[in-house]
This record gives sequence, structure tokens and C-alpha cells, in this order.
Amino acid sequence: MIHKILPLLHKLHPASATQMYRRTKCHFVHYITQYKKKSRQKAAASIRTLQHGTKSGQLFWKTGAVFASSDCIEIHIHGKGGHASTPFLAINPILIAAEIINSLQGLVSRESTYNVPAVLTVTGITAGNGAYNIIPNSATIVGGLRTQSLEVRSHLLKRMEEISKQCAAMYGATAEMKVPSGCPPVINDPTMTADFITAAKKVFPAEDILELDHSSMGGEDSSYFFTEVPGCYAFLYNSIPSDDGKEYPHHNGRFCIDDSVLYLASAVFAQAVADQICK
Repeated sequence: MIHKILPLLHKLHPASATQMYRRTKCHFVHYITQYKKKSRQKAAASIRTLQHGTKSGQLFWKTGAVFASSDCIEIHIHGKGGHASTPFLAINPILIAAEIINSLQGLVSRESTYNVPAVLTVTGITAGNGAYNIIPNSATIVGGLRTQSLEVRSHLLKRMEEISKQCAAMYGATAEMKVPSGCPPVINDPTMTADFITAAKKVFPAEDILELDHSSMGGEDSSYFFTEVPGCYAFLYNSIPSDDGKEYPHHNGRFCIDDSVLYLASAVFAQAVADQICK
């Protein structure tokens, strides 16, 4: 019944159907309450747009890892400033930063499990004020770590901090590593995913429900919910060409979505809740 009401609403009043989708905050996590006797269990589900597909309105899913963890890394190196003509009286933090960067690059290839994807990228280094004859007091390295395993994430973060401190100490300096923001990987629970796709089959035509054969190294903070309760993260393909006839990727200013299929996501959430309550 639910999957019949929302399409009708969309035909009669498209703006209302689109608003319903947005009010459910379909891009984020939704709680589905499962009633079993007197106990109440919680689960989470989320749907977001997907760029790659063959026609608007397709639903994509997979079990296991869907998104990687995403941690922002800052490494602050404290050396000793001085004049470029007397480097032996200073402790050059730029030299130490280079040593740290080179050492970090070996972590993924040497200390990460071979069958778990991991990416460690240095994206910036800041030191000095542009003077040609001054060795600065400090330097900062920034970058990011991504992996699809909680265990690998924990190990690599620990080793990054150890390597940074040890490299700095080798030159008589100090270093500290900060992780100002980050999120764990999104891992779909097999049982919750099966239940969610069962609900989806009551909304979507069977040929429009497709299983993904790969995961993404992008990050998604809904993973915090998935670490607390079993969850399912799925994708709705609704990317359409822009006014120039070209289809643009996410985060591009000309990325466009097909609003006419957004009600499908709301319908799946509603159907999934109804299925769980009626169990």
C-alpha cells in the first residue's frame, strides 16, 4: 500500500513528494524500530544519490564495506629556527617533515592487510613565511587516511603517530599528531541489508534493484550510527545531464538530480518500517 500511495502523491503534487523525501532526510541515517515481543531493537538505514547507473530510479546495494573510514590528519613538527647560513645551530622542521612523509608512505604497502583497501595521502605542508634565508621554527603536515577496516584504521593511526614522533626525535625535534575530524567505515549488516532489499522489492521493479560489485573509498559520517546498530546503506541513481547536456559528478557545481524519483527512497523507508513492525 505504501509504495502505491507515494507515486500517486508524486503525480498529483510533485513538490509534496519531493519535500517528503527531503523531510525524511534520506541522505542521512534513519532509525527503523523493530518490535519483537516486549523488547525493542534499533536498526539504521540510509539512501543517497549515486552517479553511475543506466537509468534514473535504480537502487544499488551491497553487503559488507560500502564506504571507507575518513580521518583528517595534522602533524605538527617543532624544531628550532635559525639562519640558513648556520643550519648546524638550528633544527630544520622542513627536513623532518620530508623524512616523516617518506616514512609514512611505507605504511600502506608494508603494514596494511593486503586484502583491505587503504589510502594514506599527504595533501599539504606549511612552513616558513617565504624568506630565503630563515629556517622556520615549525612545520605542519596535513593529509588523510582512509580504509575499510576498523582494525586497520586503528593500527595505521597508531603507527602514523609513532613514526612522526620518532622521526622528529631522531633530529632532536618533537612532533604531535592530531585527528581533528574523522569517521569510521560504513559496513552493511547482512541481515539488515537483506530485510531492507526485501522491502525495496515491494517498491522497485526487480530489474531496477542491482547489487554493487565494489565499494567506495569515500567517507560517510552515517557510519557512526552503523557502529551502534545494524544498518544498510543503499544508493538511488538519479543523476541527470545539466543544461549543457553533460552529466557531472558529485560535488561539482553543475551536478543535477532527477527529483521525479526521490519518492522511491521515501517509499522504501516507509515499507521497511512497516515490514519490521508487522513481523
